[in-house]
Amino acid sequence: MWHVLWWYIAPAFPFGPRPVIYLSFLRPGVRGIRSCFSLLPQELIDYILDFLVNDARSLKASSLVCHSFLHRTRVHLFWRFRITDAHSLSELHEMFRKSPQIPHQVRQLTLHDVTSDRVRDSEHLAPVISSLSCLQTIMFINIKWTLLPQASQDALSSHAFQTILLRNTDMTTSDLRSLVSSSHDSLDGLELNGTQVTGSFQCSVGSSLRIQTLSLCYAPLRYELFSQTLPSFLPLGHVHTLHVLLPDLSSTRCLQKVLSEQLCSLQHLRVTHPPGFCDLERLTLSYRLPISGLLSLIVELWDFYERPIDQHL
Repeated sequence: MWHVLWWYIAPAFPFGPRPVIYLSFLRPGVRGIRSCFSLLPQELIDYILDFLVNDARSLKASSLVCHSFLHRTRVHLFWRFRITDAHSLSELHEMFRKSPQIPHQVRQLTLHDVTSDRVRDSEHLAPVISSLSCLQTIMFINIKWTLLPQASQDALSSHAFQTILLRNTDMTTSDLRSLVSSSHDSLDGLELNGTQVTGSFQCSVGSSLRIQTLSLCYAPLRYELFSQTLPSFLPLGHVHTLHVLLPDLSSTRCLQKVLSEQLCSLQHLRVTHPPGFCDLERLTLSYRLPISGLLSLIVELWDFYERPIDQHL
C-alpha cells in the first residue's frame, strides 16, 4: 500500500501563508526512502522531528520516520522506554518489529507494575527485553521478581547493566544475584527506594560487585541496612558516592556511624533534607559528620511542594 506523509508546520512560519509539506508516494520499508529525505535541509528535518516529539506515539510508531531519520540527529528520542501494561508492551513490540534499528538505540527500560496476568502471559515481554542489545539501565517500579515469567527473568539477567533502580520492588538477595549475574564488571550504580532486599548470598557472587554509586534517598536511614542487609550482597568498601535522605536526628546519627565505620572510602556525599521535619542546623550541631575526607558534599533542601535546591558546600 502506498502512503502519503505530510506535516502541517505552523510555528516556523509566523507570517504569511503556512505551508503544508507533502512527501508523497513513499512506501515504508522500501530501500531508497532515506535518499529521498536526504534532499531536505537538515534544519528542516530537525524541526519536523522536534515538532512531532510532542506526539511521541505517532513519531515512534511511524516506520517511515524511523527508517528515514533514525541515523541522523534525533536518536535520543529512542533512548528511554517504559512498559506499564499489556497495551504499551504490544505497541513497543510492534514498533520494534517495524523498525529493527530502534532496539539497538534503547539505553534505559522501565518496568512499571508489569506483573499483571495480561503482561505475564504475553509472549512479547521476553523478546522485547532480549532485543535491547545496548541496554544500560533497568528500573523496576512496583515489581515482584518472582512473578515475572522465567523467560523474562533470563532475558533481564543476560544484560550487562550499568545502573539498577529498584523502587517498591519485592526482591531477595537470590533474585538480585540472578539479575546481576551478567553485570559484575559493568554495574556501577544501585538505587534502593522502598525496597527491602532480604536473605543472604549463598556464594561469593556478591563480593565480585563493584558498585560505586549507592542511592538510598527515599527513606530514613537505618543502621541495620548498613550493618546487615547491604553487606550481605554489596561490599561497601567500593562505594564512592552516596545519596541519602536525612530527615531527623536518628538518620543523622546513623549516617555519622556509617561514615566512620563502613564507608571509609566515600568521596562524594549528597544529602536530601526536608526542612519541615527538622531544622538542618540542629541536625548538624547535634551530630558532627566525619566529612573531612570528602571531595564534595551536596545538601539538597526538599520542600515536597517545590523543586529541590542544591547547595554545594
